[in-house]
Amino acid sequence: MLLKERVHIALGEAIEKGEPRTAHSACRTLISVLVDDDTKVLTNSTFRRVQVLLDDGLLEIIGNYISICIQCDMQTYLREPVELLSRMLVSERVCCSIGVGLLKDVVGAVKCTDEIELLTLLCKCLRRLALSDTCKRTLLLHNVVGILSCLLSKQVKLLLEQVIGTLAALTLRSPQTSIEFQNTGGIDDVLRIMQECNSGKVQRQCCILVRNICMKNKEIQEYMLSKNAVELIQNLKNKHSACCNDVGSAALRDLGCEDYNTGWNPKTLVLGETGSVHISDEL
Repeated sequence: MLLKERVHIALGEAIEKGEPRTAHSACRTLISVLVDDDTKVLTNSTFRRVQVLLDDGLLEIIGNYISICIQCDMQTYLREPVELLSRMLVSERVCCSIGVGLLKDVVGAVKCTDEIELLTLLCKCLRRLALSDTCKRTLLLHNVVGILSCLLSKQVKLLLEQVIGTLAALTLRSPQTSIEFQNTGGIDDVLRIMQECNSGKVQRQCCILVRNICMKNKEIQEYMLSKNAVELIQNLKNKHSACCNDVGSAALRDLGCEDYNTGWNPKTLVLGETGSVHISDEL
């Protein structure tokens, strides 16, 4: 209803004026436009709504306001616009619409803030942006791997999930980035997290990261093997089977483990003649 009435245009103008309290309220309203209720997001609806905001220039307005807040050290007012940005990053088109200046500012903000909730939101943005090869190339030019590696010492599960997930996205199909991550000493931090953290969601991202950095990198494979990574991952598959069975098996495979598939029984869905869906071993 708000989009049909073009209320978002007025909200964008409020943000563009730069008055912090008004911009804060406008961002919160736009967040509520993208979210159907407190617990459920309808992906298709959100995607369509984001396209409307993008077409009407609100992404640029929000990005400019975030850059102003970062450059003027107005961290108190950053949370809402950064959360709004994270909710808008739903497609390659949106990600590629982000300017180089804003990407640089977001990476810089991660380096400069210690506020955990804001850090988590900033890393959530980086994680989604890193899934775009175009944005990934820009992020890597601004030492994002080194900056994120420094956050691996933070013992906050929600933050670690975003940090490790971002590193996993950055190292995907990028052997050079994997070497860069190795040079930061981040591998030892990830191995420590795999031993100590009791969050299945965090451990899932660890397994994905291990797989990505080991792929086609013999030196990293050998280092991981020397640090008992196989045993660690097998333990994660047992302890967090719902989160780690599939990605843990993939990580073990790329570490050269012959029995990587132990405990994982992937099911192939087959469409039956009547139109019903069956698991392959039921047929």
